[in-house]
Amino acid sequence: MGPQASPPSSSWDPYAGGGPAPVETVRNGLGVAALVLGILSLVFMLLFPPVGVVVGILALVFGVIGVRRVRRAEATNRGQALAGAITGGIGLIVSILLLAIVGAFIFSHRSEIDTYTRCLHNAHTQHDRDVCQTQFQNSVRGR
Repeated sequence: MGPQASPPSSSWDPYAGGGPAPVETVRNGLGVAALVLGILSLVFMLLFPPVGVVVGILALVFGVIGVRRVRRAEATNRGQALAGAITGGIGLIVSILLLAIVGAFIFSHRSEIDTYTRCLHNAHTQHDRDVCQTQFQNSVRGR
């Protein structure tokens, strides 16, 4: 047996450290949630505006936090987070506008609405209810 070779004198050891390099966790959940909630806010703004307001606020907040995570390199879905914030903002604004329009209508026509409610309460047949509806429509239209 011949002489053994001595190890290189380099101080770099590729096996030092005892394990693989740490894996950075990508946190894309808020961006995805913002997009889903933003789309839902667009649906609810027409179906039921109070829910559209709440869901729009959540989408906007989650989207902004998601974009901030992308800036800090904690997430990789800037487009989803931004789209969620935008759709959530649109849903929020339109829902608020629809609620304001309905509120203004109710406030400006409260006496006609009270008359219509009393008429419906006293109506016993479908024909009576139809007459109440026609009277209400005519009073709101100013006829």
